[in-house]
Amino acid sequence: MYEVYSTEAFVLRSISKKELDQDVLLFTRDFGLIKATVSSSKNDFSKHKGIVQDFSFIKVFLIISNAGYRITGGEFLNNIFFIEDDDRILKTKIIKNIFSLFEKMLLKNVLDENIFLSFKIFYLNLIKSNNDLKEKEIYFIIEMLSEMGYLDREGFLKEAKGKNDKIDYLVKKINLLIKDIDFN
Repeated sequence: MYEVYSTEAFVLRSISKKELDQDVLLFTRDFGLIKATVSSSKNDFSKHKGIVQDFSFIKVFLIISNAGYRITGGEFLNNIFFIEDDDRILKTKIIKNIFSLFEKMLLKNVLDENIFLSFKIFYLNLIKSNNDLKEKEIYFIIEMLSEMGYLDREGFLKEAKGKNDKIDYLVKKINLLIKDIDFN
């Protein structure tokens, strides 16, 4: 008999596996970045269909076996796709960018629950916010890179102080830094 674990998670992306099954890349509070299998998720009547959509914030029920993680159920909490405001497309792009970065970086790093909690706060605030979205994305990425040990936040921000176009400067610096990081 397997034990069922419950944890909050973000669905980074899903990958079709068989006709109706999927592998789902999850960023979880309790297990970090994991790949989990979900059976019959593409079936129109599947109880899993609503919870494994890309960019969803969910409560997921997992079984851990020799074959890996398997999703047995869950509860939909939120999805950036379902917000109805003028900035939905930009917000979705921001989340997609951050998820892509997480996928590269968290595979190599040990999970720190602070990263999950910081992202949860960022995600939920982004959904509600309509101001300075690009700036919020940049400062969040700087915070995460600092948390993971890739940069000194204070020094990084100090360098940009006094620049006319501070956000563009920070974007260029972050892109150069990410290019130089060996994710393997």
